[in-house]
Amino acid sequence: MDAYQGQDTSGSGVYNSWIPIGTLSADPDPTAAGNVPFQGSFNGDSHVVRTFHPPVSPSATTPSSALNATGSPYGYGLFGLIGAEGSVKDLTIDMSDGAWTGSGASALPALDQPAYSVGLLAGANLGTIQACTLSNAAFDLTIGSGSALALGGLVGYQGGSMTGCQLQGVSTFRLTLGSDSSPDVGGLVGVQATTGTMEGCSVSKLTFQTATSGPLDLGGLVGSQSGTIQNASVQDVSITCATGASDTASALGGLAGAQLGTLLNCTVSAPKIAISAGKDSTPNIGGLAGSQAGSAQDCTVEAASLTYSLGSGAAPRLGGLVGSLYGTDATDTASIGADGSSAAFSLKGCAFTGDIIGPKANGSSTTCVGGLAGRAAADDTGRTVIIQDCAVAADIQCHNGTSPTYT
Repeated sequence: MDAYQGQDTSGSGVYNSWIPIGTLSADPDPTAAGNVPFQGSFNGDSHVVRTFHPPVSPSATTPSSALNATGSPYGYGLFGLIGAEGSVKDLTIDMSDGAWTGSGASALPALDQPAYSVGLLAGANLGTIQACTLSNAAFDLTIGSGSALALGGLVGYQGGSMTGCQLQGVSTFRLTLGSDSSPDVGGLVGVQATTGTMEGCSVSKLTFQTATSGPLDLGGLVGSQSGTIQNASVQDVSITCATGASDTASALGGLAGAQLGTLLNCTVSAPKIAISAGKDSTPNIGGLAGSQAGSAQDCTVEAASLTYSLGSGAAPRLGGLVGSLYGTDATDTASIGADGSSAAFSLKGCAFTGDIIGPKANGSSTTCVGGLAGRAAADDTGRTVIIQDCAVAADIQCHNGTSPTYT
């Protein structure tokens, strides 16, 4: 299939009548039987789609085959679901002319449901995406209570291959999260599955602004990732987030929120992450990844600024590379083959330069701060933690008011 309509497409507002190409409707799991994926080849031929917003709600003309039992598709985007044999390449989506908004009565149905995948290019991808770009992204969205959706600038759920894709221009994600919501949010991808690979993808000049009362996985490139990412770069990403009371699992990172897979030769330049840790919360914050139960090799975070404030009883984990380097339970699949014996959670050949600044822990808090990792701990399944051939050049300041700074 050549570029849709063979020309640039422009417009304004929200396309309520758009029916995604390929539907994710039978089951929120993109790999489940019954969905109707796009299995063709789409060549964007360097064309630009302007001001495309997935539909706020299905229109009267939306066929029932595109909807699930709640009357909405599980996948929102230009493509609902790209199948294993499907491919999309050389297409740009530009949002310069208007933000994608949704709140209150006009909130997107997908953002109020627990298992939906949302991305401007594709709700979910199991195939191949090459050289696709999102420019000047502008999201101002409300995510409903209890929602656990995957939200990415280009792709919500990524279980296929993405090569040479990018977020460029100046982009902003403003998110209002409902109580008990636990979304995965990334500049390019919301969730990357174990089958997913990303090669040579990049993000630049991106700002996140949000507050959360429940667990949130948020990263400059990907929210949560269990596959393989290599030769990726993130530049000038800014994350501002307040974690709510008793938030025990949020993971926020310059490249990935939660990192459960493999990172190879990735670079994060000039990240700025500012966290306000609420009462009794224990968020994980890192220049590369918020939490890691996987491996990172030859990755660099440079010229970083990580700052934090503490509520009563807060116990954040902050690391120049990763907030927490650890395994959480026996279902983790992270591994590294170099040592041959047992699986490991590792940082090898990685480096950090920058500042980590915040208040000193007091009697009601147990802050963990480190130049490489805030916390590193093996799990109870025999996995080990490896930090090898890594380097730090950091100014770490933790202080109370005018009390002396220590590093």
